[in-house]
Amino acid sequence: MQSKEIGEKILKLTPFGTRVEGQIVVLTIGTSNVKMDYNTALKISAFLRYAGRLAKKASGDESKKFTVVADLTDGNAEDFDAFMSKDRKSVSVNRKC
Repeated sequence: MQSKEIGEKILKLTPFGTRVEGQIVVLTIGTSNVKMDYNTALKISAFLRYAGRLAKKASGDESKKFTVVADLTDGNAEDFDAFMSKDRKSVSVNRKC
């Protein structure tokens, strides 16, 4: 089992993400890829959310932070302003009114 300090350093240094290939979800952590069917991906998602809530509660963190993920491939590019963070780890998207 890893200490929190080691775990936090690993997460900060390791890029992660997902992509879809047809009916298969590909989870990437660092240089490793795991392919799974969508049912398995949904189950893992539920387990991670539950464990995350428990860990947050145990840490005493009562903040109301949330993360939003969106697929903007169907949007019209001229309807959005997108900004990449300086560290290139996040993108902020604002919809033009």
